[in-house]
Amino acid sequence: MRCSNCGNEIPDNSAFCTSCGAPVTSQPMGNDQSYQQPQQGAYQQPQGAYQQPQGGYQQPQQGDYNQPYQQGGYQQPQGGYNQPYQQGGYQQPQGGYNQPYQQGGYQQPQGGYNQPYQQPQVNYGGSKVDFQGVVSDLKTNIFKTIGLVGAILIFLSSFLPGWVYAKYGSDSESAGLFAEDGGILKLYGILLLIISLAMIVFALSDFIRVPAIKNFAQKFNSLPFSAFYLPAASLILFFLATFNSNFRDVIDAINEIKDMYSSWMGSSSDISGGYGYAFWFCLIGIILTLVPAVMSLINKNKNTY
Repeated sequence: MRCSNCGNEIPDNSAFCTSCGAPVTSQPMGNDQSYQQPQQGAYQQPQGAYQQPQGGYQQPQQGDYNQPYQQGGYQQPQGGYNQPYQQGGYQQPQGGYNQPYQQGGYQQPQGGYNQPYQQPQVNYGGSKVDFQGVVSDLKTNIFKTIGLVGAILIFLSSFLPGWVYAKYGSDSESAGLFAEDGGILKLYGILLLIISLAMIVFALSDFIRVPAIKNFAQKFNSLPFSAFYLPAASLILFFLATFNSNFRDVIDAINEIKDMYSSWMGSSSDISGGYGYAFWFCLIGIILTLVPAVMSLINKNKNTY
């Protein structure tokens, strides 16, 4: 049985509790018997039991765990992760994740991954044009070759003096776009020079080792129907020059002289004149430059369908 005062086990039929000395009252035994909480202050600590040390829990002295507790939070021992805890939370090391790994490994570039891509410098040597590549490409691409020849003919026609000519027996005269009294014809000649040079450069852009020219040619060639722009501009200048008043006056004067000479002498074989080789160079060159443009359009339509 148990003492009703302290709750300790006591022998049956005892008159007093052997622990607290309280008189024992008889209690009926049964399944409904419940334990009664001893009144506050009644329980006494038995001698020899565990006693709480004065002052509460004491931190082990330095040397036990080699982890001294210091006011302000846990501090990582030296030689650990080299990340001491500082009051106010974890602090990201300066530089973020851009700290390079120094010892023998990969080194992160300064500034993280925000370094702009730089085009690698390629040493092409002294030549700015890959002539071997040009020759090889022209051998395999007949239409590009035709267009290049046409651009060269337009270039020659712009400054050669034989756009119109007149011949009187052994004497002959000719005039081109850059004649002394050409006037606006000189502007036409300059424009034809620029256009023909542009067509030559664009035709050889894949083999030119100047990045600025190469990039500009690629952007121009990516435009819709870009193959027709320069030949069409050359054709317009050709008609403007052909029907210019200066050239037309020369042609009309030659035709009148031939008619007069024929009526007087019965023959005009000693007088000749008209459009010269510069005129024909320009006309044939324009036709040749239109060939690759037309073929590219045909091939594009075939691929579409």
